[in-house]
Amino acid sequence: MAEAHQRYANAHSPDYGNGNDTEERLSESSPLLDQPEDNSEHPVTTKDESSFHLPTRAAYCMLAFFLLELSNQVLTVPLILLYEPAICENYYGHRGLPGNSIDEAECKISPVQRELALLRG
Repeated sequence: MAEAHQRYANAHSPDYGNGNDTEERLSESSPLLDQPEDNSEHPVTTKDESSFHLPTRAAYCMLAFFLLELSNQVLTVPLILLYEPAICENYYGHRGLPGNSIDEAECKISPVQRELALLRG
């Protein structure tokens, strides 16, 4: 009876090893996929390599470009607000008007705006 039970168990239990080797069974630490014996076909790459992958480099370059453009756009208005009064005071200072009495609307005239455009490029 025990012999029949053993034959039934061997016939109906899955064999994950090579052929009839019943000692080689799966455990929690065994790999789910067979590992190739020859590692020369598929070299193993590690993360401690000195080079980044191309998509990573491209992402860093795009991020740097975006941040530089963002800072350039954010600084445009404050720089104009600094340049315009200085150009306006220079323009009206040569004509004998005191610097404190210049209104912002008077700085919107063509000669002042032309010099501001030349300065900004």
